[in-house]
Amino acid sequence: MASRKVNLYTAELVDCPSADLAVIKVTCGKGFYIRALARDIAAALGAEGHVAALRRTRVGAFAEDAAIQLSILQQMSDKPALDKTLVPLETALDDIPALAISGEEASRLRQGREIVLLPHQVEAFREMRRPRQVNGEDASRICLATEKVGEEQLGVALGEVRAGRFMPVRVFNQ
Repeated sequence: MASRKVNLYTAELVDCPSADLAVIKVTCGKGFYIRALARDIAAALGAEGHVAALRRTRVGAFAEDAAIQLSILQQMSDKPALDKTLVPLETALDDIPALAISGEEASRLRQGREIVLLPHQVEAFREMRRPRQVNGEDASRICLATEKVGEEQLGVALGEVRAGRFMPVRVFNQ
């Protein structure tokens, strides 16, 4: 696998219960391979090593201490309780560019149809667009179309922007 630039923010030795075991707390950016770090630390020490246990406690805006057990979610039968408990889709997709669209455009997308973007929407997307790879594929054209409902911008569809058009890939039901 070709090397690429990733971010390691902190690596803290938490515990060393034996000569063969170290507990390390790492804060890193996306795409960072913890197993590669363990291998490289061992190699620097003139040894061989591997990860015996790996626990992810945070991904982006999501922290383990805010997680809800599936069994508890399954017991929530009313929508208001679920709405209070679950984070909005837009929170999960906050690192993906979002384009505001009209109600009419949202209706077209909900029917699985593409929409023609206005020049200001195309320009807004160009300004937000960043290089992105997903499973080795170029995902820099992926965008979230959002519609203003009340005071909130709600996700309507995840799609691809090409040649001044937004083509839905996944449409979200309200």
